[in-house]
Amino acid sequence: MEQSHTSRLARWTSPPLPALDLIGWPRHGAAALAHLWPVFGVLLLLCALLWGVGEYAAYKGDLRRAETGRYLAQFREPPVADAWQHLNAVWQAEEPRQNVLLRRMARLSGAPLTDALRNHRHFVLETVEEHGLAADIEIVHGFFSRLGVCIHIGNCDPVVARAQLGPAVWRFRNQLYDYFALEGVTAEVDRVVSTIAPQEPRPTPGPLALN
Repeated sequence: MEQSHTSRLARWTSPPLPALDLIGWPRHGAAALAHLWPVFGVLLLLCALLWGVGEYAAYKGDLRRAETGRYLAQFREPPVADAWQHLNAVWQAEEPRQNVLLRRMARLSGAPLTDALRNHRHFVLETVEEHGLAADIEIVHGFFSRLGVCIHIGNCDPVVARAQLGPAVWRFRNQLYDYFALEGVTAEVDRVVSTIAPQEPRPTPGPLALN
């Protein structure tokens, strides 16, 4: 009876687990760790590099926003703001006369259109001379040129600059296109405008008043 009970216990008992090579483990474990340490080192280095890149990008972003804000403040302060307001006031006063010329050009073609364009060019240049706008134009042009350089070298945020000043820089270019052509700076002005606002906010058939 006792022997039968013993044999049943033997059948129910789990098979013995293989013995661990406790003596060989330190040797094999050390070898495995020796292979893994370089991998851990590379992973840590990558994490550090990614963190550094993220921190630098955030830092550069803060600098760009601060520099862009400084330019926006300049646009609203003397001497740029005074020059812009003077240009704006003059072209608003001349707007009825200019609109007559623009409507006339819209109905013409061929030689009559050429004559109308010549008349409009004379109107723009005469207005600049009569109201002494050359100095104001130079101040605003210089401001936009500096902003364009700031954007080009990556120190100013192009998205913010375009949203805030894109329409203004295009109005400035369109309204005074004939003056810039006379001064021989059309290509330079167009480069500046394209840097600040690559696409004109609203298509326009001709010069616009600075309003």
